Amino acid sequence: MGFLRTCKRAALPALFLWLAAPAPGVRAASITVDTGQTFQTIVGWEATAEAGQFECSSFESYAPELFDRAVNQLGINRLRLEVRSGTENDHDYWADYRAGVIDKATWRSVRYATVNDNADPNVIDWNGFQFSALDQAVESAVLPIKQRLEALGRALFLNVTYVAFTNDIGTGLSYIHDDPDEYAEFVLATYLHLQSQYGLVPDTWEVILEPDNVPQWSGTAIGQAIVAAAARLTQAGFPAQFVAPSTTNMGNALSYFDAIVAVPGAATYLAELSYHRYAGVSVANLEAIAQRAVTYGVRTAMLEHIGSGYDDLHDDLEIAGNSAWQQFTLAFCLPADDGSAYYLIGTGAPTVTEADRTRFLRQYFHYVRAGAVRLAASTSDGTFSPLAFANSDGGTVVVIKANAGGTVTVAGLPAGTYTSTYTTAAATAVHGPQVVVPNGGTMDAAIPAAGVLTIHPPEAAGSTTTTTLPPPGDLLAEGRMFVLKNPKDTDPSRRRLVLRVDSGGPAQLGGDPTVAGAALNVMVGASAECYEMPAAGWSIAGSRGYRYRRPAIGGTPVKRALIRRSRNGRIKLKVTADGKTAPITLLPPGTTATAHATFEIAGGGQACATFGGTLVRSDGRLFKAKNAPAPASCALAGCAGP
Repeated sequence: MGFLRTCKRAALPALFLWLAAPAPGVRAASITVDTGQTFQTIVGWEATAEAGQFECSSFESYAPELFDRAVNQLGINRLRLEVRSGTENDHDYWADYRAGVIDKATWRSVRYATVNDNADPNVIDWNGFQFSALDQAVESAVLPIKQRLEALGRALFLNVTYVAFTNDIGTGLSYIHDDPDEYAEFVLATYLHLQSQYGLVPDTWEVILEPDNVPQWSGTAIGQAIVAAAARLTQAGFPAQFVAPSTTNMGNALSYFDAIVAVPGAATYLAELSYHRYAGVSVANLEAIAQRAVTYGVRTAMLEHIGSGYDDLHDDLEIAGNSAWQQFTLAFCLPADDGSAYYLIGTGAPTVTEADRTRFLRQYFHYVRAGAVRLAASTSDGTFSPLAFANSDGGTVVVIKANAGGTVTVAGLPAGTYTSTYTTAAATAVHGPQVVVPNGGTMDAAIPAAGVLTIHPPEAAGSTTTTTLPPPGDLLAEGRMFVLKNPKDTDPSRRRLVLRVDSGGPAQLGGDPTVAGAALNVMVGASAECYEMPAAGWSIAGSRGYRYRRPAIGGTPVKRALIRRSRNGRIKLKVTADGKTAPITLLPPGTTATAHATFEIAGGGQACATFGGTLVRSDGRLFKAKNAPAPASCALAGCAGP
């Protein structure tokens, strides 16, 4: 950290910027792609067809942007279309609920209850089925996504999912779909309705959502339902491809699956072994799921977990061999980002905002297309975990989960032109230069901090809405607050400094302070002082920032620091220092003065701010200023020098 001790350079770019390369001494890894060894084929990146169409205000105004971004930016190509068991009923309770005839509590008690259309499961009485809820989901979400995919020459993968949370059924109401023949009738009725009404034929039918939450659906019951439904579908000329068991508990998926395939004939029609991640998560279970898939010739898929991000996705692809993956819904009007939606709809205004985890998932979904085959890839450093894919158009993609900033050298790529894109806690979809890789050549790429780095062929102009950042430059930050206290001249340990700055708008963070640390240069009046924050004190704070706590050995005045990126891209920085373990020599001026600060991440970006807006107090004991606008230029050098 010696390079942080001098103050030479005048003017730096204000809050956080893109790095062309990481700092000296950061990690470097060699990654090798083996195109001769292949694994699973990708089928789809899934979302539940919930876009806030019923609950969020102004759906019609935000829907076009949402669907454009979901398809073109994120890469969604597979939808879970839910159909509730209560669709088989002689009364349309959904229409009543939407019209305000019944309240939400009543609706919840009847939505999974069934009324048999007639006593013969081989004869469908269409008056006994109410598809209004299904139709509204198709028209408001499924068809718009389908149209956008077709405009790109791609196909929608439609996974219709049967939902029956029977514990919600009100007292005295019935449920008949635990009878395999009645269930099979329901499946066929749904297929016939979708085909006749919309020309849609489901690619798969997910047998039951989270069967380990209800008493009626054992693995054996699922197997019997598959056999009965497959017979009705094939007789009617429909493909019979089923997804199961979709348990909440990953471990339960194994026991349920074993019971399913023990039912004669069920394994023939089982296309996908599905699971959720709400419990039972372990490497052993992921490995066992992958082995079951190999043994029975089925795909695997993780099809729901609120809060899952790229770490889970990477494991599901690599260990369990997933061909499809879903976090949860397309979008919803949420007060906060809880990881249940790819996009957030503003509760006050119909704005569409990319959820934080989605920024990282995009590094996989957008570049790895349906039909891509996973290739073997190895790494010299486990900090950089690669997954390689051969897209059906011939392009090769390598997605690297980076647990720290650094450089990678990728070998084994087919000859061609490549580029790189990375996303970190504070930077989204930052593009690197194009590189021509000859036969037997390699490609170098860098990521400045932990995140996801993707090597991929260049895209045609206008094919994506990701953003290429301009070259690095000073980002000038607003000085929100600056406080310097000296309560007692004879006791320097009681001196205290606090500052807060705000980028005022979307900004980028370059560098990773957990690798080589950071420093703060502060000037009050004519006096300046540098404070080091070594890497040992830094840690990652959630998914959008870094936190510093002074190491036990002390040696620096800085007690705490926090770098935080908000959901709208603003960078906020707060630093607190005191004289308890190392001296603060700066003193509050006795006259009017201006303070300046430059915060610098070693080998990365830096921010500068001036504190001279509202001068609250300046009397030799306390200097306090607040609410200063961003300066026209950076007035103070960073500690590292030029």
